[in-house]
Amino acid sequence: MRKIAFVVQTFDKRDRGGVLRVVTYLANHLTEKYQVEIVSCGVINELAYDLDAKVHLKSLNMLKYNTSFYTGLNKIFWFKEAYRNIESIIEDDIVWITSSPPLSLLFSFLKFKRKTLKVIGCDHTSTVYEKNFLIQKTRNFLLSKLDVMIGLNPQDVEYYKKNGINSVWIPNGIDLSYISSSENHKKYLVYVGRFNEEKQPFKAINLFVNSSLINQGVILKMYGHGDFEQEVRDYVIENGYSASVKIIKGEVDPDVIYKDALALILTSRLEGFPLVLLEAISRNIPCLSFKTPYGPLNIIKDGENGFFIEDDVSDFNNKLNLLEKIDRYSIHESIKSYDILNILNLWEKLLDEDSLKYV
Repeated sequence: MRKIAFVVQTFDKRDRGGVLRVVTYLANHLTEKYQVEIVSCGVINELAYDLDAKVHLKSLNMLKYNTSFYTGLNKIFWFKEAYRNIESIIEDDIVWITSSPPLSLLFSFLKFKRKTLKVIGCDHTSTVYEKNFLIQKTRNFLLSKLDVMIGLNPQDVEYYKKNGINSVWIPNGIDLSYISSSENHKKYLVYVGRFNEEKQPFKAINLFVNSSLINQGVILKMYGHGDFEQEVRDYVIENGYSASVKIIKGEVDPDVIYKDALALILTSRLEGFPLVLLEAISRNIPCLSFKTPYGPLNIIKDGENGFFIEDDVSDFNNKLNLLEKIDRYSIHESIKSYDILNILNLWEKLLDEDSLKYV
């Protein structure tokens, strides 16, 4: 039985988010055919998500488990420590699967020394997020040393291949075997995501408080955490929005998050392939999303499972009115191609390919 290992920055609950949900989903499902391990760089005090009993979890116990603990050139200290820790547990009979840009780069360095190492890179972010020319060229050269990079959308695959990087398309998936038929009272607009610069939570708040939803008694529920968490809380209190904007931290059950939701709002500046859209749509919740490059463009079907919105209150109100025309009982049918069974087939095909077989 082939052995695979997902490598994450940390699997502790403090870092819960879309990436760890995707990794958990894949790890739990792939145990039927593979020996599955999750390697956490960081210390684990409490699991981010429940794991199948057959998934082996290992921690490298790094206190500074990602590059955000460092600034500028000091980030090299993270690479040195992570390299040393991962090299101590590396085995050539395992297929290693990364989950962030720093981890993908780290394993590309490991490939220089251990050429028989099998590595599948997955950054879980958009390739639109480019740095300066020299850094991008260097990064692409390093990624070309990996066996393959996962493109979460066709545009990512095109970008990788154009830059000499072997790539295959495998989007995130969702379980469509159970579709809730419970009554939806449409009491909440829901935001699910980190409170950081990329997700732009303040734009979601401003659109909501200036929209027609306020007079209808709809409440904005914001599920998340992140760098801007305290700023978001202060902003809500200082502007007198506490009665209509609720900040909720720690809830991970999608059935609770999306219960009685009028719609999901996504105001991100950048996205890879947002699992939150799939989670909402699979529960027949329409989505209102900024037209970010990639990600939402591959999932949202205007008028069928939601609408693209502008950072403009008038446009937002117009799209809210159009929600009434969507058949809320069949929204989930728009993402059948992302059913987890289809996605698992793509993963199994990749893991079983000759290029990943051992000599």
